[in-house]
Amino acid sequence: MDERSEIFIEDMFSGCLIDLLDSCPKAKGIEIATRVLSPEIIVCDEIGSALEAEEILKSYSQGVLLIASCHGNDFESVANKPHIKSLIDNGVFEYAYCMKRSGDQIVGEIIKCKE
Repeated sequence: MDERSEIFIEDMFSGCLIDLLDSCPKAKGIEIATRVLSPEIIVCDEIGSALEAEEILKSYSQGVLLIASCHGNDFESVANKPHIKSLIDNGVFEYAYCMKRSGDQIVGEIIKCKE
């Protein structure tokens, strides 16, 4: 699900079996993909609204796994956003990979979302 044509890089996906939904609202695309394409995994970026989270939860409840990003200052600030908290509480996300800048480098760590 690539709402603004930002994450699909053709060379990286050459030879992969994927369906790309491009240039449509993310929540609607997740709904369509779940109903029509029978995906195993949906990849999207920047979960930003309650409507997107609602469609993600519906998709997850039908057995679809999700890889997604969300912006914030740190894990706690992201995990406490109501729509993200709902996804974590419902088991959609088990782990988060948190990246941050350290000088001119980007460092990251894997965090278990829920203990």
